[in-house]
Amino acid sequence: MPDALAFAQYRGFKCYLPLALFTFLLLGSNFSFALDGLKNFDIPSQPLANALVEFADRTGMAALIDAELAKGLQSSAIKGRLLPADALRVLLAGTGLSIRYAGATAFTVGPKVSEQESGAAQSQKQRPADYDAYFSHVQGMIERILCQNDETRPGQYRTAFQIWIGDAGTIQALHPLGTSGDEHRDESIAKFMANASVAPPPPGLPQPVTIVLQPRTYTLTCADMLHSRQ
Repeated sequence: MPDALAFAQYRGFKCYLPLALFTFLLLGSNFSFALDGLKNFDIPSQPLANALVEFADRTGMAALIDAELAKGLQSSAIKGRLLPADALRVLLAGTGLSIRYAGATAFTVGPKVSEQESGAAQSQKQRPADYDAYFSHVQGMIERILCQNDETRPGQYRTAFQIWIGDAGTIQALHPLGTSGDEHRDESIAKFMANASVAPPPPGLPQPVTIVLQPRTYTLTCADMLHSRQ
């Protein structure tokens, strides 16, 4: 959990508004998107943090963003059918920031550094790639939890929220980033998350973890997910 937090009450469940620098985005439920597939982009120039969220949302990738670095920066517009890697380079043009990929499904954005500096920094902290399995686990567990109720079953709505995960894996706080379009469903999601647990996080995990659920066709049905848990 971050050292400094502002907080508010959200229908009886603690919702922390982070003062931390990092937000990790886990977007969608299907991480089959690859860097080598052409996609249609139409992302206007806007504050960089917003553009990166929209890019990650469009591609289904996970993105680690330093919000402090992105503050005050403007993205370049992207329009057309491009490879995601090319589109991301265009988006970051002129910002002075660089891209680091953690496989085909995740990337980080940070300051440009020399190879020597980058190697030294990575030796002192866990690499984003080391978190991949954990992020997949968290996403899967949350989907299984929400699959237990017809109203909250993923795939039929879009919603986003941030969670803070304690050392033992309990979800200690939730901050909604929007609405699913149904107030009662929003309350149900918050209720399920308040009682949820996942595996203990790896050391140094950037928090909060932001979950975005998309109204898309899932590779696995809820029945498959619940069966795999048995």
